[in-house]
Amino acid sequence: MVNTELQVASTLGRHNTNLTASINRLVQANSSRDLSTICILPTSGEIHAKVVQNWMAHLTQMNQKFVRLPIVTKYKYDAFNNAIQGILTTPGLKDFKYILIMEETSMPPYDGLIKLYENIETFDVVGGLLWDKGPGGKAKIYGSPYLMPQTFLPVIPYPETIQNCLGLSTGFTLFKLSIFEDTRIQKPWFLPNIENPDLYFFENIHKLGYKVACDTRVKVGSYDIERDIVW
Repeated sequence: MVNTELQVASTLGRHNTNLTASINRLVQANSSRDLSTICILPTSGEIHAKVVQNWMAHLTQMNQKFVRLPIVTKYKYDAFNNAIQGILTTPGLKDFKYILIMEETSMPPYDGLIKLYENIETFDVVGGLLWDKGPGGKAKIYGSPYLMPQTFLPVIPYPETIQNCLGLSTGFTLFKLSIFEDTRIQKPWFLPNIENPDLYFFENIHKLGYKVACDTRVKVGSYDIERDIVW
């Protein structure tokens, strides 16, 4: 006669085994807060299929409002200004909490937005790590708040951290919508026809005490159509 021992598997489940760690993970993710987000996507009208494939893989938090707002335009900063003004005056949209600004060549990691949400309550603007295109590209992180006098020169990124800075690009950047309701900030928010419309905006909010950071865990590629590579 063969002895048979019945093996009963644990019914706790992996997330229940260390419930405290699971709860801390949810708290860090801010997943129980209102994370309603409008994603502004200015485009020339010719988004490459490889970029679209990347976007379709993006994650958002469960049961949260997330709206993509593509705008066909030659001038992305006009698109930012017009879209934000429209959001602030449109019932339903003006009650959203955040604005995510992207560009038509940006290729973020699938969990990039999830990670940006983790620190958006500590800061007012949090963005991913992007680089200029080309072999000599610099990180699009500008100005160290710890150096005096303060400037908006490019700074060296620190790996896998939340890096305080003064300015970012508009490649993959999350803003509190309430910033754009601040009447102290001069309009248009992004001033076209100057050398650095991005930094014009960040200089203005820095003077008012808003906090900005780059999440260098969120590594965002920029697709180069001519070379068919991602910088």
